[in-house]
Amino acid sequence: MNRILPNRLFISTVISFVIIMQASTFLTGTQIWPFMAYCMYSNSVKDGTVRTDRAKVVALLENGEECEITPALAGLDFFGFLKVFLADMQAGNEEQARALRERMTPRLGQSIKSMRVETELFDLADGRLSRQLTIKTYDFD
Repeated sequence: MNRILPNRLFISTVISFVIIMQASTFLTGTQIWPFMAYCMYSNSVKDGTVRTDRAKVVALLENGEECEITPALAGLDFFGFLKVFLADMQAGNEEQARALRERMTPRLGQSIKSMRVETELFDLADGRLSRQLTIKTYDFD
């Protein structure tokens, strides 16, 4: 029974240390805790405008149909799709649009005539929501 008490004391001390380190980061505003560099914490803000976006890629196929190209359809997870294709295409990189076209043509079974990236930017400030839509189009020969 005497051995159990030091083990519990050690575990309680470690848990208390972790909680204090996390709280000190929020209270002081400095990143002394290594997990604060992760996106969930590093992009948080105190007051002001909350901004987020939603984007999708839509392909116009040779038969005239439109098809939304999702990360799953491209064979990637969300973050892989964002890093490899979507972020560059939102910035206007036509080379990445062509690379996505080459990747998707065999998966869709037909050629892609054009693609567009639709990005909706949402701002929440003072209880009001504003929305801005940006469309980048890529036409292929």
